[in-house]
Amino acid sequence: MTFHFVHYNFFNADCAKRNVDNLAFFCYDSRMTEIPEIRLLRNLIAIAKNKTMVAASEELALSPSALTRSMKLLEDELGVQLFERTKNKISLNEVGRAAVEYAEKIIALSEEMRESLSLLEKQSHTILIGSVAPAPVWILKENPPKDFGGRKIEFQIMGEKELMRQFRLGKFERAIFPFAAEKGAAYSAEFSSQKICEERLFFSLPKNHRLAKKKSLSFSDMDGATFIVASEIGFWDEVHKRNLPQSRFIIQSDKTALEEITRNSSLPHFVTDLSMRFQKRPVEEKAVIPIRDKDTTAEFFLWKRK
Repeated sequence: MTFHFVHYNFFNADCAKRNVDNLAFFCYDSRMTEIPEIRLLRNLIAIAKNKTMVAASEELALSPSALTRSMKLLEDELGVQLFERTKNKISLNEVGRAAVEYAEKIIALSEEMRESLSLLEKQSHTILIGSVAPAPVWILKENPPKDFGGRKIEFQIMGEKELMRQFRLGKFERAIFPFAAEKGAAYSAEFSSQKICEERLFFSLPKNHRLAKKKSLSFSDMDGATFIVASEIGFWDEVHKRNLPQSRFIIQSDKTALEEITRNSSLPHFVTDLSMRFQKRPVEEKAVIPIRDKDTTAEFFLWKRK
């Protein structure tokens, strides 16, 4: 391991003169990303949690002597005594226990800072979108809005309530919902939206299915059947379960496997006008039948903060 000796105000000026064993607890190589001061605070927390230096040193993969020296260095920097020391024992005193509480707060803030800066850096190259369904994102990828600035689109599919919670917390820069932001006073002051697309749901049945020659079907006609269903379809998953309470759904997450299974299986599945367009679902050997219930057509809107 190559050690890189960097000057920090947190350490005494003569630390560079110490041997490698003394420096191992705070010097770092190119694979380590945490600053030395934070690691010292983690050492303190480990001692408090494990009660003994030996147990803490095992958790931290440090020798007990290196861990002891790191705590002496921390005491020197803070200008206080954190431990009661006897010939055979070392334990946190009242000041040390208070220091542990501060250390935990500092570690939590450090991790929050790391996550926030990582997200900010990522947003400079990508735009993260939360969506209740995959098809609107396909539309955006085909024709990205100019204000995306050429950034790569990444997305996550989730339920409407959870998406709203995470969007309002700032996890996503944009969000896609099945209704306009202007629809309700609760959102119109904070967000604006624009319509992206409409999507319509169909049954896809084997051509020898007893209902395959029907011009249209209702959900009640198919309730109780077993369906093959793609995973991460968000909004449509809720539609399936709400309208087909007696049916069973076999979830398939692998796209290639899904196409193979739906091509060769005798079980019905679902397609939409947009999935047939973008994913080229194999429907030539299937009977694609419109569903006449009102839940089968959805409008999707792209939301942004005002």
